[in-house]
Amino acid sequence: MIVSGFLGLAILLPGQVLTPPNPPPSVGERPPEFQVERWFNTDESITLESLRGTYSVVVVWHARDNYSRRLFRTYEKLDRRMRRDGGRLVTLCVEPAATVEKLVLENHLRFPIGAERNTAYDYGKFVPTVMFLDKDGFVSWIRNPIFPSDFPELETTMAAAFGKPPELPAAMRNQELPTLPPVDQRDPRISDAEGLFAEERYGEAFAAYADVAANPLNAASGDYARAMVDYMKRYLKIRRYMDVQLPELKCSMYLRLARIEAAEGNYDVARQHYERILRIFPQGADAVLAKREMESLPAASVTTTRPTTAPAR
Repeated sequence: MIVSGFLGLAILLPGQVLTPPNPPPSVGERPPEFQVERWFNTDESITLESLRGTYSVVVVWHARDNYSRRLFRTYEKLDRRMRRDGGRLVTLCVEPAATVEKLVLENHLRFPIGAERNTAYDYGKFVPTVMFLDKDGFVSWIRNPIFPSDFPELETTMAAAFGKPPELPAAMRNQELPTLPPVDQRDPRISDAEGLFAEERYGEAFAAYADVAANPLNAASGDYARAMVDYMKRYLKIRRYMDVQLPELKCSMYLRLARIEAAEGNYDVARQHYERILRIFPQGADAVLAKREMESLPAASVTTTRPTTAPAR
């Protein structure tokens, strides 16, 4: 059953039971194992365990949700990108296998789809839900994107994981930089802005272009400055995610892992996670907690020895 939800997102309710599903997994947690009735577009019976050692994207969607359906082409591109970089895309459709089969044939879908009506509810109440899992199966990014333009953050997360430049949103990737106006029609301030941009002083460059756009010397300079302001709004949004938000997400995940290991007595492993936080984002709030908690750790890990065979009688 689907009910119209906040901001147009669809809320899934299991069957006719009006009980909220379990909270979705958070960054730093492992999602529940799949319980797939039937797989489509793959000969493999995929499990979270089989994905270990590989970066993966997991998508939970519903056949009757318009937002899920409009992202089919985005999922196909994502599938090609993940396979190209050595990762995997897995999608779970919250429908019976017969319904999924009809949908696959009617829409010529080629990405892996599992008909999943059980644990899919444990991924949260909104569809679609998209997660990026690290090689150990922990969630490092989770969102509810409803438009293709909502995927730049996932692109940058994938880029950081694979160590490759992000594939920028199509609207920005395909946009050519505007042509500079002729020298005799160029506002001198544009030359200053171009110099700041070349030096990667992007915040100052943006402000300089905005000043020209607000108070143009002539039409040619004004048009160019407005085009650059529009371009840089998109550019700076992605740069901010790469420079600030992504490190914060990583630190949040490592803080959770460190606390889990410390609670189990694995202090050496916990210390390694804390040290990662201090390297990744030393000015963040998690770094303050990491330093404080790392200093309170005992010097050595607690080791327990379990017998490998039954004791002699």
